Amino acid sequence: MAHSIERVHVTIDGVTHALAPLENADDLRRQILSAVHAQGGFLTVTTDDGRKMSILVTPATSATIAVETVHLSSPSAEPQRVDRPTPRTHDEDDMPFDLI
Repeated sequence: MAHSIERVHVTIDGVTHALAPLENADDLRRQILSAVHAQGGFLTVTTDDGRKMSILVTPATSATIAVETVHLSSPSAEPQRVDRPTPRTHDEDDMPFDLI
């Protein structure tokens, strides 16, 4: 069974923002159209790094919504374990060149 998620990006006046996985393209379209019809309003989104952004949208604002399907290689959502080398410790009697 192939697992995938949709990643949404919004570009406002040439600046692209990767959005959090829970952002929905249809909701963004509705918010943008509502702001344009109201002659201006704020689009509130959460970015991929967790920041909340409020973007002023007016009838003159250029907005593009892109949706990308990302296929996940593992069916598990658990993070993969990364083995890191154990830091070397030294004794008080070691000289700096003993550590090299």
